[in-house]
Amino acid sequence: MKFVDRIDEATRLKDALAREKSSLVVMYGRRRLGKSTLIKRVLSENDVYFLADRSEGQHQRALLAKVIAQVFPDFEKLSYPDWESMFRAVNYRTDKRFTLCLDEFPYLVEQSPELPSVLQKLVDEKQLKYNLVLCGSSQNMMYGLFLDSTAPLYGRADEIMRLTPIRLPYIQEALNLNAMNASQNYFLEKMQDKLNAKMGRCAALLGTEGKQNFA
Repeated sequence: MKFVDRIDEATRLKDALAREKSSLVVMYGRRRLGKSTLIKRVLSENDVYFLADRSEGQHQRALLAKVIAQVFPDFEKLSYPDWESMFRAVNYRTDKRFTLCLDEFPYLVEQSPELPSVLQKLVDEKQLKYNLVLCGSSQNMMYGLFLDSTAPLYGRADEIMRLTPIRLPYIQEALNLNAMNASQNYFLEKMQDKLNAKMGRCAALLGTEGKQNFA
């Protein structure tokens, strides 16, 4: 299925990443809305996209280091004992602006609860030379990490984007349906549902009467 809609969101993300100073961008929304696809379409080959899982922190850092090594050769040859040392190492290697995206960010926080405080420290120092995009599908957790006034990262994001379901015209475009075809299909589906329900009731009634006559 082709990628449709998200024109405004893509523009907003591009603008945030192109600002004069490095940006912290937060994107969240329920699953299957196209968050990851949107980010990948905006990022360039010089950027880093990492999809987290629920493995422990040291393993996650080793995996991320391998991905970063595609931009910074030999980056994975060092061991990073904590998240702060890894982010600072990336900063040291950065000679021109790029973007580091951590997708499913809540998974990382589950395994490394100190991560939000580490990022708060780095952001507050205002020394980062690269953009950070933090994305997640756990809406409650993302809200708690960035919009709760008691959270370490509260007020630190330069852009917070909440993705909502795509609009009907774009769904029709994706499915190659026009408004008329969509309405016809909906009508036919409803009629079929009603017919199936009636046939089911008739079958149940005949079955009951048959048992009574047999008795």
